[in-house]
Amino acid sequence: MASIEKIKKYGDKKQAKKLRNIIRKGATYDEIDAVFEQLGRIQTQENFGYLCEMYQFDNPFVHVAVVKAIAACAKPEHIEIVRHYQNGETDPVCVEILGARVLELKRENDRIKAEKERFY
Repeated sequence: MASIEKIKKYGDKKQAKKLRNIIRKGATYDEIDAVFEQLGRIQTQENFGYLCEMYQFDNPFVHVAVVKAIAACAKPEHIEIVRHYQNGETDPVCVEILGARVLELKRENDRIKAEKERFY
């Protein structure tokens, strides 16, 4: 079992592979929640892909943790993926999390577009 402090250290060092290994080896709900929270902070394409693979996890607790991580990890270019998950989601908590992130990503995309138009 990994300690929460160790999980946070892995997250601070952006060691996604070590965080994923904790999930593979089996973890408590607190550890799972901490791992996905840290994975959400690592905004790489590879990590976002991993989180998307985990989206269909059957356990409702793990599913919510994955949704939170996807929302945190998503960049403006991922808006359509997040919106797709939001539209297909049945858990009201997850719908709310994803919906809020879609709005944030839309604002960010609008800001980027306005910035580009200003310079061209």
